[in-house]
Amino acid sequence: MKTNVFKKGLRLWPVLVFIACLAVTVGFYWVYGEHNLDADISSEFVLANLLNSEGRLMTENWFYSTEVRVTSPVPVYQLMLRLFSDWHVARTVSIAVLLCCVAASLTYMARGMGASYAAALLCASALVLPVTEFNSFTFVYGGFYTICVSLTFLEIGLVLRMDKRRLREPILLIILGFLGGLNGVRMIMICIAPLLAACLVTFFLEARRCDSLKKLVSLPSFCLVVGGVLCAVATFIGNAVNANILAEKYSFQLFDDTILCPLKAEMFTDQIMCLMIFFGYRKDSLLLSLDGVVSMLAVILPVLGAACTILLLRMKLNTRERLLAVFMPIALLLGIVVNVLTLSEEGVTDPFPYAVSYYMPAALLLIFAIFWALDRFECRLKILRAVPMLALVGVFLASNAVYRENDMNTYETEIEDIAQMLVDEDCLEGYATFWNANILTELTDGKIDAFTIEDWNNFVLCDWLQRTDHMDRTPEGRMFAIFDPEDWENGVPGCDIEHLIYSSEDYFVCIYDSYDEFESICEAW
Repeated sequence: MKTNVFKKGLRLWPVLVFIACLAVTVGFYWVYGEHNLDADISSEFVLANLLNSEGRLMTENWFYSTEVRVTSPVPVYQLMLRLFSDWHVARTVSIAVLLCCVAASLTYMARGMGASYAAALLCASALVLPVTEFNSFTFVYGGFYTICVSLTFLEIGLVLRMDKRRLREPILLIILGFLGGLNGVRMIMICIAPLLAACLVTFFLEARRCDSLKKLVSLPSFCLVVGGVLCAVATFIGNAVNANILAEKYSFQLFDDTILCPLKAEMFTDQIMCLMIFFGYRKDSLLLSLDGVVSMLAVILPVLGAACTILLLRMKLNTRERLLAVFMPIALLLGIVVNVLTLSEEGVTDPFPYAVSYYMPAALLLIFAIFWALDRFECRLKILRAVPMLALVGVFLASNAVYRENDMNTYETEIEDIAQMLVDEDCLEGYATFWNANILTELTDGKIDAFTIEDWNNFVLCDWLQRTDHMDRTPEGRMFAIFDPEDWENGVPGCDIEHLIYSSEDYFVCIYDSYDEFESICEAW
């Protein structure tokens, strides 16, 4: 009886570690999340609220960015906004759900090639912790790439199980591949291209020893190639629908005009630096401080991940293990090369850590490679293998503490006060710049409808992440206009000291009795 309880405890402790790390992430967002909103992040919730009001999953009444948000967190946000009227509660629960999806898909993939639950869950425990403003924005709290990452891990896991020759895996690969393709080229770049290449390489390594077609077809790697091809074909069909049908109906940008930029050697080293910064490196940190120690470890992490990937490739691997071991360097190399060839000099700020998002699954798998390598080391006391894994989770917890100290606002921000002031004034429609408009809507649980202005001088509205019907109508009732200091100093149309009700170093807020009054002031400028 005691032995069974002990064995159950051994199986349960990785789950408890994951729950603890998830609780740290979600708990701090629950307390401080509203102080850390971002215009891009808030736009996802504004879109989800609009879709709910229309009862749809896509809408023509929205200026999307570079993707029509099919395979994205937006449907999760829609569900949470149905369940909770408080947008902060809805977002906090959404973050927990999305991170659990990532953990579940990672575990599914890892178990598909034989890794232990402990390695998968401890790796997930590390990955759900925000360690820099970059991985917080793109992945942990922003959630932009959580679905893409989950879909990538899930598709790899399904391909790994193709050698079971069941109907379930190919059907799911076709469905998920098509859905991924509907979102555009992203899934092709971060998942399908490297996955298909890894399948073909794995098949070639086994097929070269075969002397007949019958033996080729009977190889386990042949089934993996079939799975990779099915998923790739379905994804390309979905992408064709995106480019030829959805692009005609919905407003979003395609990558048709992307051109190759001049090659420079330092652009490759910049990408390596991007990985280090993404995982916690901070310049100007004191060497012997916690910031400095974490920064040094962040430099080591990508290097250690690459070394573990090479070590895994040199080990004796079965077909499934070899597929994933080959996928990781191909996906990473492809992502880096695409960034180097397409990110112009203006888009790279020496370096540009957000660029890691363009190969997010490969970056996260660098960390998984460390856990996987540790999991494969033979040890009579299996619990000893967990010690370095727990130490690695501890590194991410330390980096999370540094992130909270340096990058996370722990106090009420000025825009929160402005949002509440506008609600108290019953002034719920008006104009603001992109960096403020959608945040105002989220802070007030959808009460404020802010029109995003791009150019005050020519009064041009922004055709980016806002409702398209804002172009066809004007604010109703009492309305506001929020100016940046530069606009106020330049005296753009609408700036009127008599209507100014709030001013600071960062914001100038005017309230008008109606749009007609605002328009007359602008015309008199």
